[in-house]
Amino acid sequence: MFECGHGYVTKITVGHSGYIDQLVTVGIPGVLLMVFAMAVWPLGRLLASADVAKGRGALISAMLMFCIGHNIIESGLFERDGIVRTIFFFVIALAHYCTMDDKRTAPVKQAGDDVMRELRRRKRKHRPVLTAGE
Repeated sequence: MFECGHGYVTKITVGHSGYIDQLVTVGIPGVLLMVFAMAVWPLGRLLASADVAKGRGALISAMLMFCIGHNIIESGLFERDGIVRTIFFFVIALAHYCTMDDKRTAPVKQAGDDVMRELRRRKRKHRPVLTAGE
């Protein structure tokens, strides 16, 4: 077994900060990407959106701020079965869903739609049915 440290450092298993734990695990670039994707981007979109109802936006923002603050004082950012982590993921999903464009309800027009629509409009010529013995 490799020994990476000596003394009390080898006995510490939790940093009591989700961000410090992730810094040790994935390094500075990983933490920056993680914080941007899970905190800055959803919160920024939520606060900048004029389409989100005030009450809904306030609730989602408050929950997101709680999760961000909780991970400063406690290790829970990617804790495997922590309730705050689960709430964090749901809140991020809600923030993204509430700030989507209005196009989310309109059907997406695909490349071959015009061709298929034209083919359905055309009438086929009826051919006589041939039976055996005629």
